[in-house]
Amino acid sequence: MSARYPAADDVQARPALQRLLTDRDFVCPARYIAARRHGPTWLYLFSALPTPAPAGASLGAFHGADVRLLFDLTYGVPQGTIGEKVGDAMRRYWVRFAATGDPNAPGLSPWPRHDALEPRHLELNDPIEARSGMGGASCDLFAEMWDAAFSKPKTASGAP
Repeated sequence: MSARYPAADDVQARPALQRLLTDRDFVCPARYIAARRHGPTWLYLFSALPTPAPAGASLGAFHGADVRLLFDLTYGVPQGTIGEKVGDAMRRYWVRFAATGDPNAPGLSPWPRHDALEPRHLELNDPIEARSGMGGASCDLFAEMWDAAFSKPKTASGAP
């Protein structure tokens, strides 16, 4: 793990821990579950900063920040042009998905259906676009650990 999240000193330790926890708790589980679903699945990564103010960069795209943009809530903190654009697109994707079972609609960036063999996701930022490689090798490592942990134990005869 230390090779995936290196920190040479205390200053580097906090961002390394944030990356580890983000991957372990959010990014990698989403990717892991999407790869194992049998029905149509669309995966996204919200990476837009929560506000254009300097505090936005220090907060990063934290868990739940997407909800504020999805429901067009400001809580007295400006969303900025990018936040407004991302929030508008999210609402359009979600409504389209609720109405048709597919989030894609004219005027929106194409959101590819998740495919475990060629995993792609929609990156919600500026620009909003399909990308690959969500979580990278770190998520590959977590997937190996989860597969080992969640595999069905075998009986003495070798059957699950």
